[in-house]
Amino acid sequence: MRKLAERSQKAAAEISVLSGESVAVAERAGALLESMVPDIRRSSELMQEISSSSSEQRIGVEQVTKAVTELDTVIQSNSAASEELASSAEELLSQASALRDSITYFKLGETTLAPTSSSP
Repeated sequence: MRKLAERSQKAAAEISVLSGESVAVAERAGALLESMVPDIRRSSELMQEISSSSSEQRIGVEQVTKAVTELDTVIQSNSAASEELASSAEELLSQASALRDSITYFKLGETTLAPTSSSP
């Protein structure tokens, strides 16, 4: 019985040491977690800033896309207007040539205008 009591006392001492060590480990873990909390909060804030920046960039890209689309529309419109202008210029040139040919039969003072054939 004495041996049983000694072993029980020894086991109780070991349990007491292990409990003390467990408490120390738990306290260190708690301290580490407390030291990590500010870093976790800062990481969370940075993620929110990144999310906000991404949203702003998305809006910026949408605005650039819209501006490029509008610019393309204006360029197409200007191209069509240029084609019309070129066609009108050719028609005016043709009419001017016909008018010049028509007035060659009139006399100006002592000079007679001779028909000319001008090439554009």
